[in-house]
Amino acid sequence: MDRKIRKKTRQYFRRVRIFLPVYGKDEKQFVRNLRNDMEEYIDAHPSCSWKDICDEFETPYEAVYGYLSAFPAEDLCRSIRSRKRIRIVLIIVLILSALIFTFKTYQYYLMCEDSKDNIVVYYQEVIE
Repeated sequence: MDRKIRKKTRQYFRRVRIFLPVYGKDEKQFVRNLRNDMEEYIDAHPSCSWKDICDEFETPYEAVYGYLSAFPAEDLCRSIRSRKRIRIVLIIVLILSALIFTFKTYQYYLMCEDSKDNIVVYYQEVIE
């Protein structure tokens, strides 16, 4: 496979992944099948240009649109909602972790400040 074609295919699949609203098991299988079909086409037609490949496999937007149009709208909405919920839960966990870390760090700071007052820096010994 030509170096330019390889670079273009990587960009193509990056865009496909960006256009997919959810990237689960079915979407991974779709991308894997699309990649295998594209590699087979390139191997069968070694002198093809990138325009020939795009004519054969559509643009990334059109490929994803065709894939998503096969799904019922309810299933797609449900998967997007669940992804959104997971994202919200992760954000809440990160915020709580940051707050706990900040609070613990502040407690340690106060302990260090308190211990500075109790440390004996010098002492005077009197011999009689």
